[in-house]
Order: sequence, then structure tokens, then C-alpha cells
Amino acid sequence: MKQFLAELFIWWHKQTLSIGLRTWLKGRHVGTDEFGNKYYTDKKNKKRWVVYDGIVEASAIPPGWHGWMHYRTDILPNEENYQPHKWEKPHIANPTGTRNAYHPKGSLLRDGKRAKISADYEAWKPE
Repeated sequence: MKQFLAELFIWWHKQTLSIGLRTWLKGRHVGTDEFGNKYYTDKKNKKRWVVYDGIVEASAIPPGWHGWMHYRTDILPNEENYQPHKWEKPHIANPTGTRNAYHPKGSLLRDGKRAKISADYEAWKPE
């Protein structure tokens, strides 16, 4: 019952009831990534979607599946003839909001001091 209510009202918790119904009625499972996310397409192969394993976070999709989801390729990353590009790096979760988030030089969350540059504003002082 708790899972049903979560799917009914909480969109960021795996899937909503509408996505569950669409998946059940029209979906065709095409693969699962290393994080447990499940990928589907409709029977006409016109729509593609993912059911996340856990919190819904777009950055949790690995590069190969991201390309498939956005119609950049029709080759599924779990097929034998799939070859990742040399420049593709292993997936790293988005660290925003965590201790591992990037804070550039001058950020208040780093040291708060920024180097002066020529375009800095200087207040006008009357003589």
C-alpha cells in the first residue's frame, strides 16, 4: 500500500502511477543499466523512457543510455555491436549539493576571496 501511494503522489520516487500504467500497457523493456535503471520504448519505437532505480535524477543515466534516450543513436548500449566512443568517461553522479560539489576559486563555500580583475567595478568618489 505504501509503495502504491508513493507512486501515486511522489514523482521523484521511481515512477508515477501514469508511467507505471504506460509501461505496463504500451512499454517494451529494452535494457537495464549497471545502476538498475530500466529502459523502455513503446511498441512503435517512437517514445523512450526510463524507470529509475531509486531517486529520479537525470544525471544517473550513463553516457551510452543517454545517447539512446535522446535519439542520438538507435544502438542499445547492451547490444553486442555497441562501441562507446574513446572520449566517453565512466559515469559519475552529479555532486551538486553534496560535500563533493565543485566550488571555484572565490566561492563563498571555498575561501571567499577572489582575485581582482580589470573589469571589477570601482565606486565613484566625488572630489
